[in-house]
Amino acid sequence: MFLSKENNSKQILSWSFYDFANQPYTTLIITFIYSAFFVNHIAVNEKDATFLWATAISITAIFVALISPILGAFADSSGYRKFFLIFFTIACSFFTALLYIPDEGDVYLALIFVVISNIAFEMGTVFCNSYLIDLSNDRNVGKVSGFAWGLGFCGGLLALFIAFTFFDVNEVEDVKQINLFVALWFLFFSIPTLFFLEDRNKEKVTKKNILISFQSLSKTFKEVYKYKKIFNFLIARLFYNDGLVTIFALGGIYAIGTLGFSMKEVLVLGIVLNIFAAIGSFVFGHLEDKIGVIKFINISLFFLIISTLLAFIA
Repeated sequence: MFLSKENNSKQILSWSFYDFANQPYTTLIITFIYSAFFVNHIAVNEKDATFLWATAISITAIFVALISPILGAFADSSGYRKFFLIFFTIACSFFTALLYIPDEGDVYLALIFVVISNIAFEMGTVFCNSYLIDLSNDRNVGKVSGFAWGLGFCGGLLALFIAFTFFDVNEVEDVKQINLFVALWFLFFSIPTLFFLEDRNKEKVTKKNILISFQSLSKTFKEVYKYKKIFNFLIARLFYNDGLVTIFALGGIYAIGTLGFSMKEVLVLGIVLNIFAAIGSFVFGHLEDKIGVIKFINISLFFLIISTLLAFIA
């Protein structure tokens, strides 16, 4: 996609707002508030609830791993990338809002809504991230992605402040209303991305598009081993991303179940973590462009391992 410098800035800002829009979902639903609410209120047994929550997140990861290459290849060949972005955004918002319904004992209903909303969230992120190559180059990819991540954490932080100010997380009804708040937040703040982010025109869906998609996917799987760096990266990412997903999915549950935090203390923890995450994203995106992606990932993983070990010791 060719973009002038002025138009590129507008596109980058529009694209980055998707992180601002969707970050409260991971922050409030998956990591800190609803996960803890599920264990404390909806489920009866904390140990079983933790297992079920982790299983739901695993189902999400497996499903996304299976369908994202297929839909991604189809979107690339047919120009339906933005269509899928809009579809999964609406789907995530809708099923997040439905999380208002489950009450004490509605374990599997809650998990169904969580799995569907989380799959939609992850797929929306996949299609949004695919625009990065159009909006950046080798010299500024870290800066552009870091800006989006930083803006995303600012969105999560602001949503946490609003939840802290206007909702009592010790009250069941207020926690349920937070789901509605997150759903509306996602829909509203994704408007700049969904309306102003440019993409190529869609083509009429034909058997040719579908055939090309599967041929492209098959060719990629057959030839990926020839590109050693890409192959090694994908294998490495398989392991470290699984660790990241586990930390994000069980953070609030761990704080309540193991460290004895109250719901309000978990909310404060989320605010503190998001402050540092936002600062780190803005600052270290520039560092990534200077030292290289691989070194930056290794440094980040080193500090993440140290932090996780400290949490384990605590």
